[in-house]
Amino acid sequence: MDPTNQYTDANLWLRVKNGDQGAFSEIFERYNALLYSHVINKLDDEDEARDIVQDIFVALWEKRGTIHEVNIAGYLFTAARNKVLNSIRHKKIISKFEKDFKDFAGDHAANNVENSIYKRELEAMIEMEIAALPERMREVFELSRKGCLPHQEIADQLGISKHTVNDHIKASLKILRLKVKMAIVFILLSGI
Repeated sequence: MDPTNQYTDANLWLRVKNGDQGAFSEIFERYNALLYSHVINKLDDEDEARDIVQDIFVALWEKRGTIHEVNIAGYLFTAARNKVLNSIRHKKIISKFEKDFKDFAGDHAANNVENSIYKRELEAMIEMEIAALPERMREVFELSRKGCLPHQEIADQLGISKHTVNDHIKASLKILRLKVKMAIVFILLSGI
């Protein structure tokens, strides 16, 4: 029997603040399933829920020296609430951007041949930007988006951590979003 499960959350947290990985593992075991259940109920997306919960625990460990909270359950669920709200806001922004773009494209859809050309140009630009990503980042991105593999399977296949896979996906999406926005503006301005 693990002696850390005899401690209260407050006692465990004091040990975690001193770098005790066993105490951190106990906190993880106590709250991982609860946090995941809470997040999945709000987002209804298993991969995103797992990523959010993992991010919360990674941040908890990394920031252990600066967190003065002793109510660890309150801290974890507040962090989960904030990440869920950020995710919902982000999805709304993306959805609005997509709707605005579709509305704009619909208003300017007089020439289907021209739109087909724009679409091919955009697809070619996206493929070119994916090819320009750093090798490992591109490999992770393609396995995730084109291969439709879950993050854990990618990590196992490439011999890297799931956290590293998440970091590569986030970084590549950030790069590609910026490049795609610039490409869309370029294509639209060249057609005016």
